[in-house]
Parts: sequence; structure tokens; C-alpha cells
Amino acid sequence: MKQYRTLLYLSVLVFLVGCTQQAIAPVDSPTPVITQVSTMIPSSEIADDEISNIFTINSLCPEISNDASSLADLKGTMVLAGDEISFENEKFSPDNDQTSILLFWNTSSQKGTIYQLPESQEYYYYVTSPDKEKLAFTQGKTLAISYDVIVLNHDGEESGRFTLPDDWNLFDWLNNEMLLVRQNRLQKDKKELVSVNPVNGEQQILPANFPNLYSGMTLVDWGALTIFDPTSTLALYPKIEENEVTSVLWNVRNNMEMGSISSGKWPRWSPDRKRLFIVADDKSTPVDVGHDEIVLIKSEGDATRATLFRNHLEHDIINLPVWSPNSRYVAFWLSTSVPIKTAKLAVLDTETSTVDLYCKEVDPFPYRMGENNTLGYAYYQVNSAPPIWSPDNKYLLIEDYQEFRSSTYLFDLQSHSITKIADDARPVGWLK
Repeated sequence: MKQYRTLLYLSVLVFLVGCTQQAIAPVDSPTPVITQVSTMIPSSEIADDEISNIFTINSLCPEISNDASSLADLKGTMVLAGDEISFENEKFSPDNDQTSILLFWNTSSQKGTIYQLPESQEYYYYVTSPDKEKLAFTQGKTLAISYDVIVLNHDGEESGRFTLPDDWNLFDWLNNEMLLVRQNRLQKDKKELVSVNPVNGEQQILPANFPNLYSGMTLVDWGALTIFDPTSTLALYPKIEENEVTSVLWNVRNNMEMGSISSGKWPRWSPDRKRLFIVADDKSTPVDVGHDEIVLIKSEGDATRATLFRNHLEHDIINLPVWSPNSRYVAFWLSTSVPIKTAKLAVLDTETSTVDLYCKEVDPFPYRMGENNTLGYAYYQVNSAPPIWSPDNKYLLIEDYQEFRSSTYLFDLQSHSITKIADDARPVGWLK
């Protein structure tokens, strides 16, 4: 268990938000030529004078309520996965005890719709489109088997489907229409990333021949270490020179490096496409101390520090950060010890440079399926519990996995209250 957590953390030290690919005829991309360089300031050297005066952490320790009857302000459709879900004083069960369900709970009508999963819910992973309109999911692969990727709308109705070949895996959405897929790690000689429209089957190969592309990690390929903006115009990728890895922002259309930043992990573009965040190790602190900090990078290449945890905490590790739909807030798990056993929910307001830090601790990487079960790339997606935003940016759904059971908690970010809303249920999405 401890070995797995250590390995997982090392694997994402450079990046772990990326893409997967669909088996499709390779197309060679022209080798980019650097025509201009506008270097971003390395994260360790970003001036912290201004943020040191305004960055604050608010510690919040509300009591946990079990009464969800007062939650009348909720909007959209919550999506929960489970074998038998207890929600709103009701039990929702699959057709037989060998399968699982997705519960689509409409918060306006207070009614639930069931979608039957053919296998145990523990084997699936889910990604929500940036506009909160669609939920895509597939089974984590234990073997070289072809599985369907299925896309559902807020009513739990299928709106798209395509089959992943046996050596390809789903990862995330590129934009509101296109999914990003990547190749299995065993096929190291191919470097195409492919965007796929699950409704009409349209496919597009994304550029791959970046200068000094780094793909030397054992458990990941270049696709796992690279993210494109929703228009595929900009890419953040790992570059290696003289055994040093940097994160480079690259303009695909102009074949131009916009800038670079030392190392980094968990990069993700904001829904409004104007900037991305990346979690960088603060180089000004000793290695045995370690401080993760969030850095914001504009599409033009300018980088600014968004947090200064080293002035408040002895040690911190950031995992599973997620943008709010309005591109203002970032929710993430904050751990203050190694190895990572538990973490607290933290919500950063990028406009005020404040962090709300909740006392309740959960395991951000619940180990769901036993010591002998491996899922390749899907290992990470299945065994993680990212915060899930409501479409109106007011709430977060959180999974607390203990003793092989999941519970769902609702965090109200305005009243700073916590309510347990479901048992035997894993939150996997919140759609409009």
C-alpha cells in the first residue's frame, strides 16, 4: 500500500493530467522550429512579495450534518455510482447483485434515474465535459480488451458511444465535444494523441513532435505528461535538456515556445481557456521539507504565484486540483505528511488569494480493489477521489472511502457546512 502511494506520487511529480489515444493510422507531424522564446519566470523565482501580504488560510471545522432536507438551493443533476445506493431515505438497487448502477439525481424534481452498469462500479472511471453537459465513462482495463466508451446526458440517456481498441485508454475531455484518448503504455514507439467526437466518430491526430520531448518515465508515456488547450492551439509538455525537466508552453500553430517553468504536476486548463494552473515544488525550501505551490499561467505565457503555503505550513502536498466551472476557484486535496494517508479539502479563490481549508480528512487515493488487481493507466483514475464541483460553483461533492465503503458528502462553500447525503455511493459527476 505504502509502496503504491510513493510510486503514484513520483509518477505524477512531472505531470499527471493528459490524454489517451485511439488506434488510428499514424500521421507524421512536421518538426517544430523555435522562432521566438518568451521565458516564463521559474516557479522558485516568482516574486512572492505581493502575495505574502494577501495570501491567507481560513481553517474551517464545521460539524457534519446528516440532514439533507434543508438543501433546497441545489441545482443540476448529481451522479453517484454504487452497488446499492442509500440516498434521500431511499434505496436504489441494480437489477441483480452482480452489477452496479449510476444514480442521476435531479435536484429540482427530487427524482432519480437509474443507469445499469454491467460490472461492479469499482472498475469504472468517469470524466465530465467542461460545460457540465455530458459524462463519459469506461471500464478500467485489466487486460488487453476492447471496451466501449459511453457518454450520458443529465437524464442518464446515452448520447454517444465508441469502442476503444484493446491497447488504447480513455483519459479526459479536450473540449465540450471531443474526448482525448491515448495509447497503452506498452506501445512506446507511437506518439499520436487523438481527439474523438463520440457522437459522430470524428477523429483528429494532435501534434507530437515537440522539441526535446521527455518520455522517459517507467509508468507513463508522453501523452500522460502533456495537455492541450481546448482549441489545440497551445500545449504544455515536458521538455528535457541536460537531465533537467521543465514544463514548456508551446504554440502549436506558430511552432513557438511561449515560455517554461521548472518541473510541475497536475496541469489543467481553465474552462474559460484563458489560463492554466500547475502545481510546482517551491525550490526555495529544503528538499526534505517540500512545499507544493499553485502557479497560474496565462495563455500568453505569463506566470504568477497563487499560493504561499511555505509561510503557513511546515510541509504540504497538493493532489487532484480541479477548476470551478466559472474559472475562479480551484479545489484540491492538501496533505501535510508523507506518505500520503489522508488529506483535507482546500478551496483557493484565485481573485483574493485566500484558501478555505476544511478540517475533515479523507483518503484522496482510496485503494478499492485489493492488492493483486492492476489496471494499468486506469489504476490512477479508478483509485482516486477528486472533488466534484456543482454547476453553479457553490458546492462540492466529496467521497469518503473507508473499510471498502464509500460515503458522499456535500460541502457548502458559502455557509461552510458539511452534510452527509448518501451511503454506499461514490460521487462521479454533477451535470447541469
